[in-house]
Amino acid sequence: MADIDNPASNPSTPSFPSSPPTLTNVDSRINKEDGLKYWQGIDATVDGMLGGLPHVTRVDLRGSRNFLAKLGIGSKEGQRVAAMALEGGAG
Repeated sequence: MADIDNPASNPSTPSFPSSPPTLTNVDSRINKEDGLKYWQGIDATVDGMLGGLPHVTRVDLRGSRNFLAKLGIGSKEGQRVAAMALEGGAG
């Protein structure tokens, strides 16, 4: 059982650096092995990919739609339609 006062006791709880990463070194903090270990323990289901959420929320969908609109992609007149998409996940 995880100790709520000690996040390090829960292996699925990410640890955060004491200072925020700068734009020049943020990629150096990515640990491929930690990512692989995490995703190997997650079910390949909608529930697993959404972290236990039952569905994608309207807020998430609206945020994605707004982001794509800033790129000129969408369903409104004058916007481009994306024939394909890649979900990169950000968490």
